[in-house]
Amino acid sequence: MAEECRIMDISAWQTNVPYSKLATHNIKGAILRITERNNAIDSMFDTHYKGMITNNLVIAGVYKYSYALSIAEIQAEANSVVTTLRKYPDFKGVVFLDLEYDKQAALGKNMLT
Repeated sequence: MAEECRIMDISAWQTNVPYSKLATHNIKGAILRITERNNAIDSMFDTHYKGMITNNLVIAGVYKYSYALSIAEIQAEANSVVTTLRKYPDFKGVVFLDLEYDKQAALGKNMLT
């Protein structure tokens, strides 16, 4: 049977992450929010990134919580993620696009897929 592996979601909402204690709770790593609304870098991204690396935890990926309502807006969001990741050349994880913003539902399936 495979061993359970827990990965958590971390963003600026979590300000006091006890990185050194995560492994004791079988948490092996995290997916970090990379940018916020208006494409600003998540205010805790660098802190979380370094905290994970320093404590030998896996950064399984990063995610962009999207607020885009047009092609131009999603392109700007993608560019901000790529620009930010260039500052972290050792990053080897996955990039996720988080589409939960309620106004995006009105865009329809064809626009979102």
